[in-house]
Amino acid sequence: MNTNIKQAAAFSALVLPLAFGCASTHDTYATTDSDVPEGLLQYASASHLDDVEEARNAHNTAVDNLESARRSEQEAEAQTKIRKEQVALAEQRVDVERARVAARAKGETAGFEQAEEQMAEAETQVEAARRQIALNGRLVKVREAEVTVAEAEVRVAERRVELAKARAVAPLDRPEANKVDVKRFEAGVRDEETKRELAKVERNAAQREFEIFEKNESGDDNDRNNINTRDNIKNRDNANTRDKD
Repeated sequence: MNTNIKQAAAFSALVLPLAFGCASTHDTYATTDSDVPEGLLQYASASHLDDVEEARNAHNTAVDNLESARRSEQEAEAQTKIRKEQVALAEQRVDVERARVAARAKGETAGFEQAEEQMAEAETQVEAARRQIALNGRLVKVREAEVTVAEAEVRVAERRVELAKARAVAPLDRPEANKVDVKRFEAGVRDEETKRELAKVERNAAQREFEIFEKNESGDDNDRNNINTRDNIKNRDNANTRDKD
């Protein structure tokens, strides 16, 4: 009697969300193409129903991870948009500083060197902003690849739910259960797992490309800082020489 009560409770927890349309998106499994009659689950063993519940919980987690991956992708895309706006502003400043340098060159010698330094600084800011866009573009590719993996994880989880249901009803001594082909559901899981692994390969490649680019940019930044330091020292020495003259 206790076993029957447990089975009935477990069955209700599994089937009622489907009957009432599912208040949460977590319970929207790919059941439309399922050959597993939901009504048979009420006759399944408690251990099999536990397996179905575990598979559905894993599906919930996969859906949550997908939502998180999509948010990260959106954030990376928004950051790229901000970087592009920063480039536009920096380019405007370069135009202003070039105009000032041109004005100084026509006769306004006072402050000519300062104008040149400000123009160089503005150009450096443009270059830095463009490098950030390039880096962020690679980050967006990583986030897109992570979304693809997360989507694949959801599909694997959906197939595992259906497989757990198939395994739950297949042993039953009922005519409808005889139509359930467990091996076909197992093949479906393997197929989605293969697609997921391929998606992971693409994600790992995008991640490596991002890391290599980021590392190269870090090294280039150090080189540029050293050059700027030498130029600043040289300009300062030249200015001191002119003051002595």
